[in-house]
Amino acid sequence: MGSITKLAATVWNLLSLRRFVHSLSFLCSVFLYIYILVDVVKNAVNFGAVAVDE
Repeated sequence: MGSITKLAATVWNLLSLRRFVHSLSFLCSVFLYIYILVDVVKNAVNFGAVAVDE
């Protein structure tokens, strides 16, 4: 019984780790997406300011 419990705990830890890594990579891609979006918006605003200045 003890070994089965140990095995189950190991499998559960691995699954939790996988889920953690998956959510971590998901968060990273979301942050990257937001960062790129902000960069694009800033460039657009700068471009607009330059266009208005001209």
